Amino acid sequence: MKHSNIILYFGLLTTLFSRGFGETEEEVLINGYYIGWNDSEANRNIYTKFYVLI
Repeated sequence: MKHSNIILYFGLLTTLFSRGFGETEEEVLINGYYIGWNDSEANRNIYTKFYVLI
């Protein structure tokens, strides 16, 4: 049981820390549009940001 807990904790830590280390870039276009990409420019997206105020 002790070994399975260690494996579970290691797997959880690996999952938590393996995300978000890639290079993320964003550029502002016109009229509130943005172009952004993760890791390489081949993964580009055009989007708008909109915020919900409560």
